[in-house]
Amino acid sequence: MEMFKDFLLHVSFILFPIFLYHALWLSRTPAHFPKTNKLLITVFASISSALCIMYPVGSILDLQTGLQSIPLVLAILYGGYMAGIVAILISIIVKFVMYGSFLWIGLIVVPIYFFIPFLFYRKWHQYSKPNKLFYGVLIGLSKGFFIYIGLLVVSLMAYSPAFIMQQKLLELFFSTLYYIFFLVLSIYSIEFVKENAEMRSQLVQSEKLTIVSELAASVAHEVRNPLTVVRGFIQLLFSSDNTKEPPANKDYKNLVLSELDRAQDIITSYLDIAKQNYYQIESLNLSKLLEECASLMTSYANFKSVTIHQSIE
Repeated sequence: MEMFKDFLLHVSFILFPIFLYHALWLSRTPAHFPKTNKLLITVFASISSALCIMYPVGSILDLQTGLQSIPLVLAILYGGYMAGIVAILISIIVKFVMYGSFLWIGLIVVPIYFFIPFLFYRKWHQYSKPNKLFYGVLIGLSKGFFIYIGLLVVSLMAYSPAFIMQQKLLELFFSTLYYIFFLVLSIYSIEFVKENAEMRSQLVQSEKLTIVSELAASVAHEVRNPLTVVRGFIQLLFSSDNTKEPPANKDYKNLVLSELDRAQDIITSYLDIAKQNYYQIESLNLSKLLEECASLMTSYANFKSVTIHQSIE
C-alpha cells in the first residue's frame, strides 16, 4: 500500500506538467494550432523526472525504482531526440547527486530501454490514438524486460541469481504493470489535451467563417440590387425598334447582359465559398469559352483599333 501511494505521488509529478503545458501553450488562441514547444517539453520532463527521483517509490537490489523514466519517454516521443537526450542527461545528473554510488547501473540499463522510444519518434505524430496506446504498452514491457536483464546481470556480480528470481521478481512484475498503466494513462492524457486544443482552434476558425459568411450575404444583397436595376434599364434601352440602330448594338446588348449575369454568378460563387460547400468536377466546353473570351475583348479591341479573328478549331 505504501508503494502504491508513492506511485500516485509520481503520477501527480507526471500529469501536472502535462496539463500545465496545455494551460501555458495549447490554451492560447493563435491563427493556427500552435506548434510543439520543445523547450517547454524538455523543461517539464526534466523537472518531473527529477521529482520522481527525489521521492522514490522503492528499491530493487538497492536500486531506486519508480516512474521517473515516463517523462523521459514522453519527451522523446513528443519532443524529439534533442528534448529526450537533454532530459535524460539531467535525470542522470540528479540521480548521481542523490544516489551516486549506483550511477553505473543506470548508465548500463538506461540507454537500452530508451532505444525503442527513439525508434517510434519519427512516425509518432502519424499514429492514431489506439496505436499510440498500444505502442505505449510495448515500450513499458520492453522497459521492464531490460531492467530485469540488467538486474540479473548485477545479481550475478554481487548476489546470487536466486535472490532476484525468488524475492524480487514479483516486486519487479507489479512495478512493470504500474509503469505500463501510468505510461498509457500519460499518453492518453496528452492526446486528450491535444484533441481539445485542436477542437478549440477549429471552433475559432468556424466562428470566423460564420462571420465571413454573414458579411458575404449582406454584401451580396447590397450589390445584387443595383445590378438588377442596371440590367432592367439596359433591357429597356435596347428594347425600342429603331431601324437606324446599328446591327452591332444587338451584340453589345447581349454582351452587357451576359456580363451582368456573370457578375451575379461571381457573387453566388463567393457565397458558396464562404459557406464551405463542396464542389464537383464538371466537363468544360473549351470552344464556347474561347468564343466568350473573344466577344468580351471585342469592345476593348475596337477601342484600340484591333481586329480579333477567331479560329477555334
